[in-house]
Amino acid sequence: MKRLTFIAGISAIIAMSACTNTTTDKITNAVAADSCAGRAFPYPALYQGTFPAADSEGAKYNLVVEQGKCGVGVYALRTDYIGAPKPGDVYLDSGTVSRTTVDSIAVMKLNSVVPGNEPMNFKINRDGSLTMLTSDMQEAPSGLSYKLEKVL
Repeated sequence: MKRLTFIAGISAIIAMSACTNTTTDKITNAVAADSCAGRAFPYPALYQGTFPAADSEGAKYNLVVEQGKCGVGVYALRTDYIGAPKPGDVYLDSGTVSRTTVDSIAVMKLNSVVPGNEPMNFKINRDGSLTMLTSDMQEAPSGLSYKLEKVL
């Protein structure tokens, strides 16, 4: 229940921050959406998964992606560290998300609004799931799973 409340709250905040009230803005947004057809990916979306972590039993990721313009959207990311030194360690992040292609691989790029945070890149798999990529756009060489399943 807490998870659904969190997702609903994040979605509401993102939706409210993206609202425009003028007719001019609505027309501009409609024209921009038409000129970007085919470059966006399905919104809204919720991805979940647990990644390996060095200092804990794992890191549980909840990623919410909402609609934006021309393939650029917004995201909210919650990371809960399981069995961390300080129980309940939680990391919250948000920013913009865009879709690009690297070596014919569809990639979702998360750009944080937090200064100093590096962008996160995910391969968009055919089944709709995401696999985290390294900074050089490769899957983890360790062979460990860094996959987020699409829940919604």
